[in-house]
Amino acid sequence: MSQVTTPKWRGREAWGSLRKLPSKRWQARYPGPDGETYPARTEDDKPLTFLTKTDARAWLNRMHETIASGRWEPPAEAVRRRRAEAEAAAIRDVTFRD
Repeated sequence: MSQVTTPKWRGREAWGSLRKLPSKRWQARYPGPDGETYPARTEDDKPLTFLTKTDARAWLNRMHETIASGRWEPPAEAVRRRRAEAEAAAIRDVTFRD
């Protein structure tokens, strides 16, 4: 008979990683297609932490889907693009006062 061993990754995420911070909140990290590891960040490039492990895992799953579908872009580039779009929209918008 062969001996059954438990996998070393037992208790870990199948993709990405989660860790509990001293503040009792959760942090998610994921591997980007470019080989770099990225922590969760907000759209305005601030650190993003989660109240529960389930919330962090759900965010990680959404990020995995974004990468798998080919819609992912490096966070720094996404922030630059959103800022440029906001500036262009502000210039384009004409208010009543103008």
